[in-house]
Amino acid sequence: MRTLSAHTIGRREERKTGDLCGVRILVVMVSIPVQGMERANLQIFKMMRERGAEVLFVTEQTHGARVRREVERIGCRWAMAPFMSSFDERLHLTKNPGEMAAVVRAWAKAAWNLRRIHKEYQPTHVHLTNLSSFLYSLPALRRAGQSIVFRLPNPPDLNLSGYKKKLHLWIWRRCVSTLCDVIVCNSRFALSVLQDVGVAAYKTRVIPNCLAERVCAGKSDAPVVKSDRFNVIYLGRIRPQKGVKELFDAALRMTADRRDVDFYFAGEYHWKNPFAEGLIREVETRNLGSRIQFTGEIEDIFGLLRQCHLHVCPSVSAGESFPNVVLEAKSQGLPSVVFPTAGLAEAVTHLVDGYVCSEKSARELYDGIRYFLEDAGALKEAGEAARQSLEKFSRERVAEEWAALFKHGTE
Repeated sequence: MRTLSAHTIGRREERKTGDLCGVRILVVMVSIPVQGMERANLQIFKMMRERGAEVLFVTEQTHGARVRREVERIGCRWAMAPFMSSFDERLHLTKNPGEMAAVVRAWAKAAWNLRRIHKEYQPTHVHLTNLSSFLYSLPALRRAGQSIVFRLPNPPDLNLSGYKKKLHLWIWRRCVSTLCDVIVCNSRFALSVLQDVGVAAYKTRVIPNCLAERVCAGKSDAPVVKSDRFNVIYLGRIRPQKGVKELFDAALRMTADRRDVDFYFAGEYHWKNPFAEGLIREVETRNLGSRIQFTGEIEDIFGLLRQCHLHVCPSVSAGESFPNVVLEAKSQGLPSVVFPTAGLAEAVTHLVDGYVCSEKSARELYDGIRYFLEDAGALKEAGEAARQSLEKFSRERVAEEWAALFKHGTE
Protein backbone atom coordinates (compact mmCIF):
# COMPACT_ATOMS: atom_id res chain seq x y z
CA MET A 1 0.00 0.00 0.00
CA ARG A 2 1.58 3.27 -1.12
CA THR A 3 -0.49 5.66 0.90
CA LEU A 4 1.88 6.10 3.79
CA SER A 5 2.90 9.73 4.23
CA ALA A 6 3.06 12.45 6.83
CA HIS A 7 -0.72 12.40 6.76
CA THR A 8 -1.23 8.69 7.25
CA ILE A 9 -0.61 5.61 9.30
CA GLY A 10 3.15 5.93 9.33
CA ARG A 11 3.13 8.99 11.61
CA ARG A 12 1.96 8.82 15.21
CA GLU A 13 0.09 11.80 16.54
CA GLU A 14 1.57 13.85 19.32
CA ARG A 15 0.97 12.57 22.82
CA LYS A 16 -2.37 13.79 24.10
CA THR A 17 -4.25 14.01 27.35
CA GLY A 18 -7.95 13.51 27.81
CA ASP A 19 -10.56 10.91 28.63
CA LEU A 20 -10.15 9.22 25.23
CA CYS A 21 -6.40 8.64 25.42
CA GLY A 22 -5.66 5.19 24.05
CA VAL A 23 -8.71 5.20 21.78
CA ARG A 24 -7.77 4.71 18.12
CA ILE A 25 -10.64 5.19 15.70
CA LEU A 26 -10.61 4.17 12.05
CA VAL A 27 -13.24 6.21 10.18
CA VAL A 28 -14.31 4.84 6.81
CA MET A 29 -15.63 7.76 4.73
CA VAL A 30 -16.10 6.88 1.08
CA SER A 31 -17.71 10.25 0.27
CA ILE A 32 -16.65 12.61 -2.50
CA PRO A 33 -18.59 15.83 -1.74
CA VAL A 34 -18.54 17.49 1.67
CA GLN A 35 -22.16 17.96 2.65
CA GLY A 36 -24.34 17.39 5.70
CA MET A 37 -23.37 13.82 6.50
CA GLU A 38 -19.68 14.47 5.99
CA ARG A 39 -19.69 17.67 8.06
CA ALA A 40 -21.51 15.91 10.88
CA ASN A 41 -18.87 13.17 11.05
CA LEU A 42 -16.01 15.65 10.76
CA GLN A 43 -17.46 17.58 13.70
CA ILE A 44 -17.75 14.41 15.78
CA PHE A 45 -14.11 13.51 15.27
CA LYS A 46 -12.83 17.00 15.80
CA MET A 47 -14.47 16.78 19.23
CA MET A 48 -13.14 13.26 19.86
CA ARG A 49 -9.61 14.28 18.90
CA GLU A 50 -9.82 17.21 21.32
CA ARG A 51 -10.56 14.64 24.03
CA GLY A 52 -7.44 12.63 23.27
CA ALA A 53 -8.54 10.09 20.65
CA GLU A 54 -6.37 9.19 17.67
CA VAL A 55 -8.38 9.30 14.45
CA LEU A 56 -7.54 8.04 10.97
CA PHE A 57 -9.93 8.63 8.07
CA VAL A 58 -9.93 6.33 5.05
CA THR A 59 -10.87 8.48 2.05
CA GLU A 60 -11.58 7.94 -1.65
CA GLN A 61 -8.28 7.77 -3.50
CA THR A 62 -9.15 9.49 -6.79
CA HIS A 63 -11.87 11.98 -5.87
CA GLY A 64 -11.42 12.50 -2.13
CA ALA A 65 -9.15 15.56 -2.13
CA ARG A 66 -11.75 17.87 -0.64
CA VAL A 67 -12.56 15.41 2.14
CA ARG A 68 -8.85 15.10 2.91
CA ARG A 69 -8.49 18.88 3.17
CA GLU A 70 -11.31 18.94 5.71
CA VAL A 71 -9.75 16.04 7.63
CA GLU A 72 -6.47 17.94 7.86
CA ARG A 73 -8.31 21.09 8.94
CA ILE A 74 -9.70 19.32 12.02
CA GLY A 75 -6.24 17.96 12.87
CA CYS A 76 -6.81 14.31 11.92
CA ARG A 77 -4.96 12.01 9.55
CA TRP A 78 -6.02 10.19 6.42
CA ALA A 79 -5.22 7.20 4.24
CA MET A 80 -6.63 6.37 0.81
CA ALA A 81 -8.44 3.47 -0.81
CA PRO A 82 -9.83 3.24 -4.39
CA PHE A 83 -13.52 3.18 -3.55
CA MET A 84 -14.72 4.69 -6.84
CA SER A 85 -12.23 5.71 -9.51
CA SER A 86 -15.13 6.25 -11.95
CA PHE A 87 -18.86 6.90 -11.61
CA ASP A 88 -19.73 3.43 -12.97
CA GLU A 89 -17.72 1.76 -10.19
CA ARG A 90 -19.94 3.12 -7.41
CA LEU A 91 -21.71 0.42 -5.40
CA HIS A 92 -25.00 -0.36 -7.13
CA LEU A 93 -27.01 -3.27 -8.47
CA THR A 94 -27.51 -3.76 -12.19
CA LYS A 95 -28.78 -6.54 -14.44
CA ASN A 96 -25.97 -5.84 -16.93
CA PRO A 97 -23.41 -8.66 -16.32
CA GLY A 98 -20.41 -6.68 -17.55
CA GLU A 99 -21.29 -3.63 -15.49
CA MET A 100 -21.97 -5.75 -12.40
CA ALA A 101 -18.63 -7.52 -12.82
CA ALA A 102 -16.87 -4.13 -12.91
CA VAL A 103 -18.65 -3.12 -9.71
CA VAL A 104 -17.57 -6.33 -7.97
CA ARG A 105 -13.95 -5.92 -9.10
CA ALA A 106 -13.86 -2.34 -7.86
CA TRP A 107 -15.42 -3.41 -4.54
CA ALA A 108 -12.86 -6.18 -4.08
CA LYS A 109 -9.93 -3.87 -4.80
CA ALA A 110 -11.14 -1.23 -2.36
CA ALA A 111 -11.98 -3.81 0.30
CA TRP A 112 -8.52 -5.36 0.02
CA ASN A 113 -6.86 -1.96 0.48
CA LEU A 114 -9.10 -1.14 3.39
CA ARG A 115 -8.29 -4.42 5.08
CA ARG A 116 -4.55 -3.65 4.82
CA ILE A 117 -5.05 -0.20 6.32
CA HIS A 118 -7.10 -1.71 9.14
CA LYS A 119 -4.44 -4.33 9.86
CA GLU A 120 -1.63 -1.79 10.02
CA TYR A 121 -3.49 0.85 12.03
CA GLN A 122 -4.88 -1.63 14.59
CA PRO A 123 -7.77 0.55 15.78
CA THR A 124 -9.73 0.10 18.97
CA HIS A 125 -12.88 1.18 17.10
CA VAL A 126 -14.06 1.19 13.50
CA HIS A 127 -16.52 3.95 12.66
CA LEU A 128 -18.68 3.52 9.55
CA THR A 129 -20.34 6.58 8.06
CA ASN A 130 -22.95 4.94 5.80
CA LEU A 131 -24.00 1.64 4.24
CA SER A 132 -21.38 1.87 1.47
CA SER A 133 -18.66 2.21 4.12
CA PHE A 134 -20.02 -0.92 5.80
CA LEU A 135 -20.03 -2.95 2.58
CA TYR A 136 -16.47 -1.96 1.68
CA SER A 137 -15.36 -2.84 5.21
CA LEU A 138 -16.93 -6.29 5.34
CA PRO A 139 -13.73 -8.34 4.81
CA ALA A 140 -12.00 -6.42 7.61
CA LEU A 141 -15.00 -6.44 9.93
CA ARG A 142 -15.47 -10.20 9.79
CA ARG A 143 -12.08 -10.62 11.48
CA ALA A 144 -12.09 -7.47 13.60
CA GLY A 145 -11.80 -7.72 17.33
CA GLN A 146 -12.59 -4.03 17.79
CA SER A 147 -15.83 -2.23 18.56
CA ILE A 148 -17.72 -1.44 15.36
CA VAL A 149 -19.83 1.71 15.34
CA PHE A 150 -22.21 2.46 12.48
CA ARG A 151 -23.47 6.04 12.34
CA LEU A 152 -26.67 5.96 10.32
CA PRO A 153 -26.95 9.19 8.26
CA ASN A 154 -30.35 8.31 6.80
CA PRO A 155 -32.77 5.43 7.49
CA PRO A 156 -32.95 2.29 5.32
CA ASP A 157 -34.92 2.68 2.10
CA LEU A 158 -38.31 0.98 2.50
CA ASN A 159 -39.51 1.89 -0.99
CA LEU A 160 -37.49 -0.75 -2.84
CA SER A 161 -39.18 -3.71 -4.49
CA GLY A 162 -38.34 -7.15 -5.84
CA TYR A 163 -34.85 -8.57 -5.45
CA LYS A 164 -33.42 -5.21 -4.39
CA LYS A 165 -35.77 -5.07 -1.40
CA LYS A 166 -34.95 -8.65 -0.36
CA LEU A 167 -31.21 -8.03 -0.60
CA HIS A 168 -31.51 -4.70 1.21
CA LEU A 169 -33.39 -6.24 4.15
CA TRP A 170 -30.98 -9.18 4.30
CA ILE A 171 -27.99 -6.83 4.51
CA TRP A 172 -29.53 -4.85 7.37
CA ARG A 173 -30.84 -7.83 9.33
CA ARG A 174 -28.10 -10.39 8.78
CA CYS A 175 -25.00 -8.27 8.21
CA VAL A 176 -25.28 -4.81 9.76
CA SER A 177 -27.19 -5.96 12.83
CA THR A 178 -24.89 -8.96 13.34
CA LEU A 179 -21.47 -7.36 12.82
CA CYS A 180 -21.97 -3.89 14.31
CA ASP A 181 -21.79 -3.38 18.07
CA VAL A 182 -23.83 -0.19 18.05
CA ILE A 183 -25.82 1.67 15.40
CA VAL A 184 -26.27 5.36 16.09
CA CYS A 185 -29.26 7.22 14.65
CA ASN A 186 -29.55 11.01 14.61
CA SER A 187 -33.33 11.08 15.03
CA ARG A 188 -36.09 9.02 16.63
CA PHE A 189 -37.64 8.66 13.20
CA ALA A 190 -34.53 6.94 11.83
CA LEU A 191 -34.48 4.68 14.88
CA SER A 192 -38.07 3.59 14.27
CA VAL A 193 -37.34 2.73 10.62
CA LEU A 194 -34.22 0.81 11.60
CA GLN A 195 -36.20 -1.29 14.05
CA ASP A 196 -38.95 -1.84 11.49
CA VAL A 197 -36.50 -3.57 9.15
CA GLY A 198 -35.49 -5.95 11.94
CA VAL A 199 -32.29 -4.52 13.41
CA ALA A 200 -31.82 -5.59 17.03
CA ALA A 201 -33.16 -2.83 19.30
CA TYR A 202 -30.50 -3.32 21.98
CA LYS A 203 -27.80 -2.34 19.48
CA THR A 204 -29.37 1.00 18.60
CA ARG A 205 -29.32 4.45 20.16
CA VAL A 206 -30.03 8.06 19.26
CA ILE A 207 -27.39 10.79 19.34
CA PRO A 208 -28.63 13.96 17.62
CA ASN A 209 -26.59 16.09 15.28
CA CYS A 210 -24.91 19.22 16.58
CA LEU A 211 -24.00 22.37 14.73
CA ALA A 212 -21.03 21.52 12.51
CA GLU A 213 -18.32 24.13 12.07
CA ARG A 214 -17.81 25.74 8.68
CA VAL A 215 -14.63 27.57 7.79
CA CYS A 216 -14.66 30.02 4.90
CA ALA A 217 -11.10 30.64 3.72
CA GLY A 218 -10.46 34.10 2.36
CA LYS A 219 -13.10 36.47 1.07
CA SER A 220 -16.74 35.54 1.59
CA ASP A 221 -18.47 34.04 -1.44
CA ALA A 222 -21.95 34.83 -0.11
CA PRO A 223 -23.97 37.08 -2.40
CA VAL A 224 -25.13 40.44 -1.04
CA VAL A 225 -28.91 40.43 -0.72
CA LYS A 226 -31.23 43.43 -0.97
CA SER A 227 -31.78 44.67 2.57
CA ASP A 228 -35.16 46.19 1.73
CA ARG A 229 -36.58 42.77 0.75
CA PHE A 230 -37.86 39.84 2.80
CA ASN A 231 -35.22 37.25 1.92
CA VAL A 232 -36.00 33.54 1.99
CA ILE A 233 -33.17 31.00 1.82
CA TYR A 234 -32.98 27.33 0.90
CA LEU A 235 -29.74 25.41 1.61
CA GLY A 236 -29.00 22.09 -0.01
CA ARG A 237 -28.62 20.25 -3.27
CA ILE A 238 -30.97 21.26 -6.06
CA ARG A 239 -32.80 17.94 -6.39
CA PRO A 240 -36.48 16.90 -6.55
CA GLN A 241 -36.22 14.79 -3.38
CA LYS A 242 -35.21 17.92 -1.48
CA GLY A 243 -38.60 19.51 -2.23
CA VAL A 244 -37.04 22.13 -4.50
CA LYS A 245 -39.88 21.93 -7.06
CA GLU A 246 -42.49 22.62 -4.37
CA LEU A 247 -40.48 25.56 -3.05
CA PHE A 248 -39.87 26.86 -6.56
CA ASP A 249 -43.61 26.81 -7.28
CA ALA A 250 -44.28 28.63 -4.01
CA ALA A 251 -41.60 31.19 -4.93
CA LEU A 252 -43.21 31.80 -8.34
CA ARG A 253 -46.55 32.48 -6.67
CA MET A 254 -45.02 34.65 -3.94
CA THR A 255 -42.98 36.80 -6.31
CA ALA A 256 -46.10 37.33 -8.43
CA ASP A 257 -48.12 38.40 -5.37
CA ARG A 258 -45.44 40.46 -3.61
CA ARG A 259 -42.71 42.79 -4.83
CA ASP A 260 -40.78 42.70 -1.54
CA VAL A 261 -39.85 38.99 -1.30
CA ASP A 262 -36.75 37.36 -2.84
CA PHE A 263 -35.62 33.72 -2.81
CA TYR A 264 -32.11 32.26 -2.69
CA PHE A 265 -31.48 28.62 -3.59
CA ALA A 266 -27.96 27.94 -2.28
CA GLY A 267 -26.60 24.55 -3.24
CA GLU A 268 -24.78 22.50 -5.84
CA TYR A 269 -26.61 22.07 -9.15
CA HIS A 270 -23.99 21.90 -11.91
CA TRP A 271 -23.16 18.19 -12.19
CA LYS A 272 -25.54 16.16 -14.41
CA ASN A 273 -28.63 18.00 -13.22
CA PRO A 274 -31.26 18.59 -15.94
CA PHE A 275 -33.82 19.24 -13.18
CA ALA A 276 -31.94 22.32 -11.96
CA GLU A 277 -31.22 23.44 -15.51
CA GLY A 278 -34.95 23.42 -16.24
CA LEU A 279 -35.75 25.58 -13.21
CA ILE A 280 -33.04 28.08 -14.11
CA ARG A 281 -34.33 28.33 -17.68
CA GLU A 282 -37.81 29.04 -16.33
CA VAL A 283 -36.45 31.83 -14.13
CA GLU A 284 -34.76 33.35 -17.17
CA THR A 285 -37.88 32.98 -19.31
CA ARG A 286 -40.00 34.74 -16.70
CA ASN A 287 -37.34 37.43 -16.22
CA LEU A 288 -37.14 36.70 -12.47
CA GLY A 289 -33.35 36.48 -12.16
CA SER A 290 -33.24 39.27 -9.58
CA ARG A 291 -36.01 37.69 -7.47
CA ILE A 292 -35.19 33.96 -7.56
CA GLN A 293 -31.47 33.25 -7.53
CA PHE A 294 -29.63 29.93 -7.79
CA THR A 295 -26.28 30.73 -6.21
CA GLY A 296 -24.51 27.39 -6.61
CA GLU A 297 -22.63 25.93 -3.66
CA ILE A 298 -21.65 28.58 -1.09
CA GLU A 299 -18.79 28.16 1.38
CA ASP A 300 -19.83 31.12 3.56
CA ILE A 301 -23.28 29.78 4.39
CA PHE A 302 -23.45 31.72 7.64
CA GLY A 303 -22.63 34.93 5.77
CA LEU A 304 -25.70 34.37 3.59
CA LEU A 305 -27.94 33.23 6.44
CA ARG A 306 -27.18 36.37 8.44
CA GLN A 307 -28.63 38.49 5.63
CA CYS A 308 -31.87 36.52 5.32
CA HIS A 309 -35.11 36.46 7.30
CA LEU A 310 -36.47 32.94 6.89
CA HIS A 311 -35.14 29.47 6.11
CA VAL A 312 -37.08 26.78 4.24
CA CYS A 313 -36.31 23.04 4.31
CA PRO A 314 -39.00 21.27 2.27
CA SER A 315 -37.54 17.77 1.96
CA VAL A 316 -40.04 15.28 0.55
CA SER A 317 -37.86 12.18 0.96
CA ALA A 318 -38.30 9.88 3.93
CA GLY A 319 -34.59 9.16 3.52
CA GLU A 320 -33.85 12.56 5.10
CA SER A 321 -33.26 11.79 8.74
CA PHE A 322 -32.18 15.10 10.29
CA PRO A 323 -30.89 17.84 7.94
CA ASN A 324 -28.08 19.88 9.48
CA VAL A 325 -29.23 22.99 7.63
CA VAL A 326 -31.97 23.52 10.22
CA LEU A 327 -29.33 23.79 12.94
CA GLU A 328 -27.31 26.19 10.80
CA ALA A 329 -30.38 28.40 10.39
CA LYS A 330 -31.07 28.27 14.13
CA SER A 331 -27.53 29.44 14.87
CA GLN A 332 -28.25 32.67 12.97
CA GLY A 333 -31.66 33.21 14.57
CA LEU A 334 -33.72 32.14 11.55
CA PRO A 335 -36.97 30.18 11.91
CA SER A 336 -37.41 27.28 9.49
CA VAL A 337 -40.47 26.38 7.44
CA VAL A 338 -40.31 22.60 6.98
CA PHE A 339 -42.31 19.72 5.60
CA PRO A 340 -43.51 17.00 8.02
CA THR A 341 -40.81 14.67 6.74
CA ALA A 342 -38.74 12.16 8.68
CA GLY A 343 -36.90 13.81 11.59
CA LEU A 344 -37.63 17.43 10.63
CA ALA A 345 -40.50 17.67 13.11
CA GLU A 346 -37.99 16.74 15.86
CA ALA A 347 -35.93 19.82 15.02
CA VAL A 348 -38.73 22.39 14.60
CA THR A 349 -41.68 23.10 16.90
CA HIS A 350 -44.67 24.44 15.00
CA LEU A 351 -45.28 28.17 15.56
CA VAL A 352 -42.56 28.27 18.23
CA ASP A 353 -39.23 28.23 16.39
CA GLY A 354 -40.60 27.60 12.93
CA TYR A 355 -43.51 26.33 10.90
CA VAL A 356 -44.25 22.64 10.23
CA CYS A 357 -46.44 22.33 7.15
CA SER A 358 -49.48 20.06 7.42
CA GLU A 359 -48.72 18.50 4.02
CA LYS A 360 -45.94 18.43 1.44
CA SER A 361 -47.19 20.97 -1.06
CA ALA A 362 -46.28 24.31 -2.59
CA ARG A 363 -49.49 25.77 -1.16
CA GLU A 364 -48.44 24.86 2.39
CA LEU A 365 -44.99 26.36 1.85
CA TYR A 366 -46.59 29.54 0.58
CA ASP A 367 -48.79 29.72 3.71
CA GLY A 368 -45.81 29.06 6.00
CA ILE A 369 -43.72 31.80 4.42
CA ARG A 370 -46.65 34.21 4.44
CA TYR A 371 -47.25 33.52 8.16
CA PHE A 372 -43.88 35.05 9.06
CA LEU A 373 -43.91 37.60 6.26
CA GLU A 374 -47.11 39.19 7.56
CA ASP A 375 -46.31 39.05 11.28
CA ALA A 376 -43.01 40.71 12.18
CA GLY A 377 -43.56 39.97 15.87
CA ALA A 378 -43.99 36.25 15.24
CA LEU A 379 -40.87 36.26 13.05
CA LYS A 380 -38.78 37.91 15.76
CA GLU A 381 -40.05 35.62 18.54
CA ALA A 382 -39.55 32.49 16.44
CA GLY A 383 -36.02 33.60 15.54
CA GLU A 384 -35.13 34.03 19.19
CA ALA A 385 -36.70 30.67 20.04
CA ALA A 386 -34.78 29.03 17.19
CA ARG A 387 -31.47 30.30 18.55
CA GLN A 388 -32.35 29.17 22.09
CA SER A 389 -33.49 25.72 20.91
CA LEU A 390 -29.98 25.05 19.61
CA GLU A 391 -29.03 24.23 23.20
CA LYS A 392 -30.76 20.85 22.78
CA PHE A 393 -28.20 20.09 20.09
CA SER A 394 -25.15 21.65 21.74
CA ARG A 395 -21.68 20.43 20.82
CA GLU A 396 -20.84 19.83 24.48
CA ARG A 397 -23.83 17.54 25.01
CA VAL A 398 -23.28 15.62 21.76
CA ALA A 399 -19.54 15.30 22.45
CA GLU A 400 -20.26 13.75 25.86
CA GLU A 401 -22.53 11.13 24.32
CA TRP A 402 -20.04 10.19 21.60
CA ALA A 403 -17.14 10.11 24.06
CA ALA A 404 -19.10 7.76 26.33
CA LEU A 405 -19.72 5.47 23.38
CA PHE A 406 -16.05 5.32 22.34
CA LYS A 407 -14.85 4.80 25.91
CA HIS A 408 -16.99 1.68 26.10
CA GLY A 409 -14.88 -1.40 25.56
CA THR A 410 -11.53 0.30 26.19
CA GLU A 411 -11.76 0.81 29.94
